[in-house]
Amino acid sequence: MQNKNGTFIKRVLSAVEERGSNAVAKRSIRFFGGVLVAAVPAYFTFVPPVPGTSGWPTRVLVMTGWLLILIFAVFIASAHDVSIDRLAALARGARTLFRKAAADDILQRLLRPPDEVAKGYTWAVYVPDKHDAKLLIPLPELSNQEANSWRVGTGVTGTAYDLKQVQVGQDGDLKPGGRFEPQPGQNPDLPEYRTVVAQPIMTASGRAMGVLTAATTTDQRELLSREGRDLLNALATDISRVLIDMLAYEE
Repeated sequence: MQNKNGTFIKRVLSAVEERGSNAVAKRSIRFFGGVLVAAVPAYFTFVPPVPGTSGWPTRVLVMTGWLLILIFAVFIASAHDVSIDRLAALARGARTLFRKAAADDILQRLLRPPDEVAKGYTWAVYVPDKHDAKLLIPLPELSNQEANSWRVGTGVTGTAYDLKQVQVGQDGDLKPGGRFEPQPGQNPDLPEYRTVVAQPIMTASGRAMGVLTAATTTDQRELLSREGRDLLNALATDISRVLIDMLAYEE
């Protein structure tokens, strides 16, 4: 019998707590409660009873009701996690947006390396298209406006992704008939690059998840040096962690 009574009381308290939490989540209820809690003591302080009247029973009744409301408010406020969740729902719902914005900012900073060997190059990051895994598309937030898409296994970019190895295309390699010739239908306004370096972006398990490219229209070859290769590898590693940890790309 005692167990049944205890269970019933717990259910009642749980229901009261839930409804109270729902009430606390409303701004109007919180405002009214705050005014009420402050108004009743103020009334008793600044409006004393008129001598010779029988106002004490009413005052005792009002004070008792105020204390009950205060106890109820303290009880709800001590465990109103649901209300906090609801109050913070907008910010929590926007955390994906904030994380993506932070990831874009980090990637943009990574693609402006201050190293001397990186100056004068046009950078782009390619990832597989969501609807066609055999098509590599440039991330619009990071890549230059003239970047083309590449089929896996074609061009410097597609070949680097397919072979999972760094690829370098120079001069004749990038022209029609060359090893990395342009694909049919590509942007005719694409700059005439002299050198394109494509560094695969790898996961820890050894799977290619994208390609980092650096291209130049001049005859500079700084990225082909040991220092340049180390920079490309470091950038690709950093980019892979941002794609996986912040943009939810599969590892």
